[in-house]
Amino acid sequence: MKSILTKSQVIKKTFGDFRIDGGQGKLIVKIRYDDQCGNGHNSFAITADMYRDDKEWSGGCLHDDIAKYAPEFEPLIKWHLCNSDQPMHYIANTIYHAEQHDANKGWVYFKEPITGQKLNLEYASVKEWENKFKNGHGYTFELDPKTEKVANLEYARSTAIWPEATLEQLQDEKQLQARLPALMKEFKQVIESLGFTY
Repeated sequence: MKSILTKSQVIKKTFGDFRIDGGQGKLIVKIRYDDQCGNGHNSFAITADMYRDDKEWSGGCLHDDIAKYAPEFEPLIKWHLCNSDQPMHYIANTIYHAEQHDANKGWVYFKEPITGQKLNLEYASVKEWENKFKNGHGYTFELDPKTEKVANLEYARSTAIWPEATLEQLQDEKQLQARLPALMKEFKQVIESLGFTY
């Protein structure tokens, strides 16, 4: 589905019947689908500026505030940063967030035979340790617990725009690719329903 490159398509709507931190709140929601970034792709963004007593309070994605104070736009939040080709870094981001593994890197040490001094040689993967040092006399390896990767199902579902997906589905590049055409067809319908040129 070819998208017509557009320089500026924006909807702004103000919501203001609420209190924030003791003052009068106002939220200005900005929705756009265009090539404002100049990267050759139309991309979708939903952001907002929050005001308290007519002074700027905060701004940016503010998706929680949009959901709370502008609930009619909450269904659009899932499309944030989707462009005319696919969600931003669709496969790479989804698989990264869905990935999980034990610690896989660490420090290689060498114990000096005469002095017994422990020298930190290098930081290496488990594979490098096994190929390069494991069979050498005096070498030890300590895993770095920070290299353990725990899957973040919520983030993976968000980047894939697939709220009901299982972890296994989100780790499978073929399944992600297979569902992309239907996802982009739905995205096109959403963009056009807003009155934007797709």
